[in-house]
Amino acid sequence: MRTIFLLLYTTCCSIIACSPQKGTVEVDSLSRKVFESLRENDFSKVREIIPNKSGFEKIYTMQGFTGDVDAAFSTFLHQCESDFDSMYNTYNGWSNAVYINTNEVQEKSDMVMMAELTTKIEIDGVVKKISFNGAKVGGRWYYYSNLHWLQQDTSTVTTR
Repeated sequence: MRTIFLLLYTTCCSIIACSPQKGTVEVDSLSRKVFESLRENDFSKVREIIPNKSGFEKIYTMQGFTGDVDAAFSTFLHQCESDFDSMYNTYNGWSNAVYINTNEVQEKSDMVMMAELTTKIEIDGVVKKISFNGAKVGGRWYYYSNLHWLQQDTSTVTTR
């Protein structure tokens, strides 16, 4: 009986340990995943890097928000998808896009480590920048909000 219990216990632990975690360990990986999702028009990849409900609830409460977490999480998911669709639909050449690099500005907001990530990409020979906010919870970075193009002065747009 003890052997069966130990076998079941180790099997369950192995399954849990091998389950893919959401988010990323480093912000550069987070930025690359957002970029790849846009290039491939695959919102399911974004779902892998947004916090699940318990992660969202931690961020929400650490920032001092109160209220209906279920409603806030539902709004959050809808906004993530809307931001992704808006970003993807503003340009039809995503399949030609090439990732260049990521810059970050981190700050601790209340009890949550937040970062504004700026990703430099090249599309059809023109360098452009996208930006979004990430949040760190439990040692992992998640896409959090505000995916948008950074406005560039057209006189300073460079090509590679």
